[in-house]
Amino acid sequence: MAAAGFRYSPVFDWERPYHEKYPHDTLLSYRQELLGLMKRHDGIVLVAIDKYDTDENSITKAVIPDGNGWDPPAAGQEVVRVGCWKLPLGSERAGDFQNDT
Repeated sequence: MAAAGFRYSPVFDWERPYHEKYPHDTLLSYRQELLGLMKRHDGIVLVAIDKYDTDENSITKAVIPDGNGWDPPAAGQEVVRVGCWKLPLGSERAGDFQNDT
């Protein structure tokens, strides 16, 4: 989701200039970034349920390589979407979304 969704960000090519040659590095990078944000007191990670569209890989310029450890679901099957944000310094919401248990 992150590779496909953020592929059109103005900074994607700057942050990942070799994405097309090393797409697995992009996936690993996003996995590490998201996990790190989930563990921060000033981070928010939101999850939404959607239906999987089998054409998703064809409507992005991101390279989603086969054998990346993820098997796509069947068309129309419910899937999880993730969005994440880092709160601004001094936000009164810091810690509200952290659950250490």
